Amino acid sequence: MIIQINNPDRFRAGDSVLIDGDVKYVTGILPDSISVSDEKPAPPWKGKRNSTLRRSQRPLKARTLVKPTLGMDEEYKAFMGSFSGQQSIVSGKTRSSVLKDENGKPLKTEGHHLLPQSIYPEHRLNPENIVVLTREEHGHVEDHPKDFEQWIHDHCPLRWKWMQEHKHHRK
Repeated sequence: MIIQINNPDRFRAGDSVLIDGDVKYVTGILPDSISVSDEKPAPPWKGKRNSTLRRSQRPLKARTLVKPTLGMDEEYKAFMGSFSGQQSIVSGKTRSSVLKDENGKPLKTEGHHLLPQSIYPEHRLNPENIVVLTREEHGHVEDHPKDFEQWIHDHCPLRWKWMQEHKHHRK
């Protein structure tokens, strides 16, 4: 369904909109209109399902709000905390649309290391190595790292170039 609209640039693919009392999802953006569908689009990196629960499907209580990492010191907490609430590079959202904290508030976005900190500890506190994602997106990225690398290649060429330059320069 195509809907004429004055400001289509306000929308992003995947956004939900209310039309005549029904929830629809934006599937495309044209100069003077948006296309919508009844079905919620899957993230672009989502792969085939298997029988094991992915990180994004596990109950929230099974996950910690602050992930254990190498040397979870105050400097690292402050560094990663600085990305909380910024816009996701995938959806543009600043909060989770599904997952909530213990007070019922939507979880804020969080940083994701492009180069794993366990393999590239020298880039652990490098802002170039961080992209911002919602909690759901982060779960999908952890489950499908190769698909996300391809998404970065297609949508963030400067980040992709940085990753390639630094992947082969381990200490």
